[in-house]
Parts: sequence; structure tokens; C-alpha cells
Amino acid sequence: MRILRSIASVLFVGVIAATVGGCIVVHDHDDGSPPPAPPPDVAYEAIDAGQALTTDPGTGASILLEYEGGTTWNLVTTCDTLETSYPCSYDIYLRAHSITPSGAIELEGSDFIDQTDGELHVGLDTSLDVDGVRFDTAPGESVEVEVYLDGDSAEPFVFWVGNGETHTGSRTNPTVFVPN
Repeated sequence: MRILRSIASVLFVGVIAATVGGCIVVHDHDDGSPPPAPPPDVAYEAIDAGQALTTDPGTGASILLEYEGGTTWNLVTTCDTLETSYPCSYDIYLRAHSITPSGAIELEGSDFIDQTDGELHVGLDTSLDVDGVRFDTAPGESVEVEVYLDGDSAEPFVFWVGNGETHTGSRTNPTVFVPN
């Protein structure tokens, strides 16, 4: 009987600890401080100003990042729906101290752009079109880009022009893009 009471006591304490314990996560920077620096294993990539990228919607999954120069950036997505018959569901996080959305590119249905201090979370369901976001930062400010396609890390699908060359696939997720 004493063993059963001991087991019951241990189980009761475990259940109480499991239901009382919790975690609070705060995702703002109301104290005016910049967002935390990326971890040291994040790749830094140069991105050239004024270089446009093109693609045919429906023929391939891609995340195209462009830096127009000054303060303006564009990010658009495409999908391989003509080959797979399925849409692509993108979750993209854009981070910079002064980032703000300045326009939507063909958003529809469940597509969204959420803004918090220092971050844009862009959700895009893309099939036979191009979906994206135009955003601004301080002049010359770097942007951290973290990308997911259908819930999986999507760094192989990121395209940009840096140092005069078109790059296919970033080395890390996230990646910091530095205006060139």
C-alpha cells in the first residue's frame, strides 16, 4: 500500500509540474534596441542594386530577391504547379531594424504580410502566378531572409544577383543579404 501511495504521489507531482510549467516568449523590441544579431553560422551574401530577375510562373519553385537600391527591395515567389499540379506554400521571414512593407505583389486568398518590430512574416500560396512583397529598409541596410516551402527549409530555391552573377540557392537558412 505504501508503494502505491509513493507512486501516486510522484505521478501527482509530475502532473502538477507539467500543467503549471510553461514558457513565455516575447517577440518585440519595445525598448528601442535592434533585433538580435544572427547566429555566427549565418551566411552573408552580397546583393547588387538594380538587378531584376525573371521567371515563368508555374514552371519552377523559386524565391527571387531583388534590391532596387536605396531603400527598396522586392521578394517574389513562383511554383512548379504545371509540373506537379500542386501549389507551393511559402513562409518567409524578412528581418531588418527598419523594415516596413511598401506594397503587395499579386496577393490573393490566404496570402498575408504580418509586421512586427524588425520583421515581416510573409505567407504566400503560389501556383500559376507570382506572389510577393515590396519592402523598404534604411538606405543600404542588410536584410536577413529565412525561407520555408511547404514547411521545409527552402534555401535551395532562393535566387539573387550578387557581384554581377545570378546565384541559385543560399548556403544557410537564414541568410543575410548585404547591399552591394
